[in-house]
Amino acid sequence: MRLNLFTLRVISLFLVGTMLFSCARYSYYELPKQPTPTFEGRTLRLYYPEKPNECYMFGNLKLTEQELSGTIYRPNAQPDGRDSNEISAYLRPGLVIPDSMLSDYRLNLSDINRMEVYDLNLGKSIIITTFSAVGIAFVAATILFLVALLTKESCPFIFCHNGEEFEFTGEIYSGAIFPNLERDDYLALTCIQPKDGFYQIRMDNLAEEIQYTNFAELEVVDHPLGSSVFVDRKGKYHTIRQAVAPLKAQSGTNEDVLNMLTARDEHKFCGDDLADKNSPYDALELQFAKPKGANNAKLVLKARNSIWLDKTLGQFLDMFGSSYDKWYARQSKPDKSLDPDWALKQGIPLSVYAKKNGAWQFIDYFPVVGPMAECDLVLPIDLSEIDGDNVELRLQCGAKFWEIDYAAMDFSASEPIHTKKIAVDNAITTEGVDIAKLVAKRDDKYFVQPRVGDSALLQYKVPPAREGMQRSVFLSSRGHYKVIRKAKGEPDIARLEQFRNPGSFAAFSRNNYLEFLAKYSLLK
Repeated sequence: MRLNLFTLRVISLFLVGTMLFSCARYSYYELPKQPTPTFEGRTLRLYYPEKPNECYMFGNLKLTEQELSGTIYRPNAQPDGRDSNEISAYLRPGLVIPDSMLSDYRLNLSDINRMEVYDLNLGKSIIITTFSAVGIAFVAATILFLVALLTKESCPFIFCHNGEEFEFTGEIYSGAIFPNLERDDYLALTCIQPKDGFYQIRMDNLAEEIQYTNFAELEVVDHPLGSSVFVDRKGKYHTIRQAVAPLKAQSGTNEDVLNMLTARDEHKFCGDDLADKNSPYDALELQFAKPKGANNAKLVLKARNSIWLDKTLGQFLDMFGSSYDKWYARQSKPDKSLDPDWALKQGIPLSVYAKKNGAWQFIDYFPVVGPMAECDLVLPIDLSEIDGDNVELRLQCGAKFWEIDYAAMDFSASEPIHTKKIAVDNAITTEGVDIAKLVAKRDDKYFVQPRVGDSALLQYKVPPAREGMQRSVFLSSRGHYKVIRKAKGEPDIARLEQFRNPGSFAAFSRNNYLEFLAKYSLLK
């Protein structure tokens, strides 16, 4: 699947390589310095934070250095955002809002916090870039502009029928790139609505990879009104009633980032841009007030993986050269010499530590979720060994591997819920093949999607609703996939050997990131 290609402008090169763990495959686009890329044929929809529900159209665009000029006007009707020639630009607070309905206008690139384009294939807006205060490197004052939108492809994309159409919801079993890494996955289907008595999902292969889905079942959770339900990495459900914001939040470089984490918005913590290259990890330290007598808590995040992780993983794969297929085959066989915790030791998942007796102790981690959709995540925490009036946590990952939008903690007691597992009723591919039995249970039978464009429609009967309760629906799946890669050259054995050491992959990312900043003079 190829999304609409548009060019804004960044230093001439966008970063995204071929994906590994997060499933999204991207292509490089190098923007020519001469002639300078323009916005010809595009219109910006400007959104001022002071008037979030009003839109101004900015057309006839010209780009000069770091400034756009053109004509601004108010549309007669609010655009629906589904014109791929229009780009939504969300501006920083404090800008003067024009009075005139049709006038000349100038806009510094540094005044743009975030941009979006609507992808007709995914059925929703895709965030192209974030220029929030989370890092000097990507503040627009030091970046001329972001790039091209990629040829976006990914391991199983899940689309839900929302009552009117299919809407992109997320990715499943990210990171299961070998048969022996096959894992269970749990995806919240937040937009799903019944249609003709069935829940409907679509499972698409939109990547150059072979996807093997072993199991696909819905789990319907009815829970008390006013509560929310999240699922942890082990498939256990947790009710959320009174999530509270942190008292403090600081980065690994001791920056106060609390304002980035207290609301589900576009301000995200994206790691430590200027951390010492000798410290390969990004860190986020959170402090929560601990209620008296509380023995259990639930850490709640809204987060996703970064595009930078894709780039770093792509660079790692390039080192295998023409030996990639042999390496893949070896990794796919049972081998006791392989370290099952390699990814965790390299900082790819998001590790969580709690301060106990004055020292950080590892308690658990959040698995990779991919960069295509933000996910609501939950992690239960035993407070019995945490003394004092506060709970202190440290979230740690490899440099630039995660983006965290929201963090909170819920101390409320677990509430009664009713969970019902729903086996697939019917499942038909676009070729008319019935694959229901292939995904009905965890076994050695697979629904295989070997080609880009392979798709299947799965339907599940809707169970009766419980009076006085609200409902959440989750997809429980299991599978793995093989990334198809056209590798060339001799493997870089010496460098690959270094990745056996814990933290080496994270250090590789940090060094590359600092080199990227230095190359384009993004450091002050």
